[in-house]
Amino acid sequence: MAGGTLTGGQVRNAGTIIGNGTVSADVHNFGQVISDSATLTLLGNGSSTDGVFAFQNNSQIRIWAPTAFDLHGYNTVVGDGSLEIAHGKVRATDNEFTGIVGGGTIIVSGGSLSADAGSELRLNLTGGGKVALVGGNIGASGTVINVGNFEFNGGKIGGSGSGVVVNRGSLVWTDGDVSGNLLNESSTFTISAPGSEHIHILAGGSLTNTGVITQAGNSMLCFGGVGSSGSVATLNNEVGAVYDLQGDGSMRGGYVSPFYNAAPGVFNNAGLFRKSGGTGTSTISDRIAFNNTGRVELASGTLSFGNFTQTAGSIDLDGGNLTYSSPAEILGGEIRGSGTINGSVLNTGGLVSPGHSPGAIVINGNYTQGVDGMQVLNADGRVVILRCN
Repeated sequence: MAGGTLTGGQVRNAGTIIGNGTVSADVHNFGQVISDSATLTLLGNGSSTDGVFAFQNNSQIRIWAPTAFDLHGYNTVVGDGSLEIAHGKVRATDNEFTGIVGGGTIIVSGGSLSADAGSELRLNLTGGGKVALVGGNIGASGTVINVGNFEFNGGKIGGSGSGVVVNRGSLVWTDGDVSGNLLNESSTFTISAPGSEHIHILAGGSLTNTGVITQAGNSMLCFGGVGSSGSVATLNNEVGAVYDLQGDGSMRGGYVSPFYNAAPGVFNNAGLFRKSGGTGTSTISDRIAFNNTGRVELASGTLSFGNFTQTAGSIDLDGGNLTYSSPAEILGGEIRGSGTINGSVLNTGGLVSPGHSPGAIVINGNYTQGVDGMQVLNADGRVVILRCN
């Protein structure tokens, strides 16, 4: 078809539909749907079972489903254009394992790419292909797994209830909100939005990292937003995981625009949280409770905390410095290395161990040591405390 509208109740395709224009019917695809030179719109509910969506001459296929367009088996996206999900749910359903593969591009602009409870949708767009979330959402109550290229440029992501979105491929986050459960298992998860307050983990949303997350440049990650009563925005950096601040990026919580009265955030670090780059200051605001049981490493610049508690693990000053805007509570673990701490330290159960021989920890603030707190000096190590309680 070349332009115009094809109207009908249902279209069952086991061969090829090619052209542009509008198919105003429920399309059930078992073959190929090919757009050519312009946009081919599927304006109805329907399904695709082991089907192919292909694009010629930089054209586009648009799915505008009143309710849902169901996926079965493995569907392929190829060509130099894109498959746009503009309205309705494009979903894995019926407790099925299904996927989308190929070297084409999927753009989620207003609908949702999702999996129902008990179902799994695997996204594997490779080479020059990708999934680009610019509006709408990816998630729901099942499992959505990305093993290819994913660009998070807007909209919302995250599973609801026991549902989860899992990244095992390459994910770049420049805009948009984490509104549910997002799990990163990959070493290629990048936050890159300089000076922006448009990246949020919303109240009730959680980002869990078991791989590597890089926060690049001056990117800002915000915690907070509208959620259920008592809910918070949470980031969990698990044992063995790495969260790397490679510049002077920051994290803000609670009061960020447009959520000035939102709930605060929580960062639970059981892995490695490090500032490896940038000569300036990276700030973790006082509306984010940073709970450390892993390792906090300062290799460059200054890391500033507004609400810091350590019950185990360590803080390692290894070329960078620390600032605390409110007293840091050291209930366990260790402060070690060489550098400056600007702010007050309440050490009731931890160990202060200057080193990297020789070395000194300079505490420019009040240092309070409880009965279970300790200082251990290496041969060339020393603690310099400018004010002491």
